[in-house]
Order: sequence, then C-alpha cells, then structure tokens
Amino acid sequence: IVLPVMSSMAFSAFNCDKIDREEWFMTVDPTISCQDEQRINAVFLAGVIVAIFPVGVPLVLFTQLYINRRQIMERRTRSGDKELGYIVFLFRLYHPEYWYLPVVDIVRRLVLTSGLIVIKDPTIQLLVALAVSIGFIVVFRELKPFSEIETD
Repeated sequence: IVLPVMSSMAFSAFNCDKIDREEWFMTVDPTISCQDEQRINAVFLAGVIVAIFPVGVPLVLFTQLYINRRQIMERRTRSGDKELGYIVFLFRLYHPEYWYLPVVDIVRRLVLTSGLIVIKDPTIQLLVALAVSIGFIVVFRELKPFSEIETD
C-alpha cells in the first residue's frame, strides 16, 4: 500500500499546469509557481523519493530474489526453507521457475498507478493503462505462473 501511494505523491510533484496565460503552477498545489524555489525543493525531494520507492524497493526485492533463486527453484513446499522466511511473501504464490515475477508485478502496479501520473493527456493515459493491463493479462494467461489453478 505504501509503495504506490508514496510513488504517486512523488511523481505528482513533477507536473505543472498552465493556469494563467504565461504562468505555470504545480498541479498538486496551484499556489506554487513552477519557477518558485519551493517547487525546485519539492522536485528535488520527489526525485529522492522516486529513487527510494519506485526504483529502490523493486531493485532491492529483485536482488534478494535473485540471490536466493536456486533455493526458491529447488523448494519442495510453497514456503521453501526457513532461510527464505524473510522473502517468502514474495514468491510463495508462484511456481518456482517464476521466482522473478513478484517484482515484475510490482513494476506493473507502479506503472498503472504512479507511472500514469507523468502522462498529461488523459487519452494517452487510458491507452497506456489499457495496453499494459491487456499485455499482462496475456502474459499471465500464457505463463500460468501461480501455484493455485484458481489464481491463474
């Protein structure tokens, strides 16, 4: 829950709307001009948050899955060995050979929430969301990556 919310808030700091004929203001706070020092500080902070949340978190999770991929692929139960207990929540729903898919799914969710914020045109937003959603439906349908048939 925290990842999409923080990411969406961070990405929204980059957007500006033209309110007056010649002046641009922040979309999230129309009292702040896009040329104002407050906006520059907000964009810097948003950049840090983007580096931590939508980039850093999936990267750290992928690294942990990658390091443990052999144990995940050789597991005999959905949860695997006790050494995997700290990351079991990521992979237990997937067949072992799809150890990386939890991170792919996190990226999908980020694109469909935070990523669409940077696209200004609502029509393009809709088309991107539709393309990403249909693309992942097809991928998940073909791969059948989930341990339980009902989830596939």
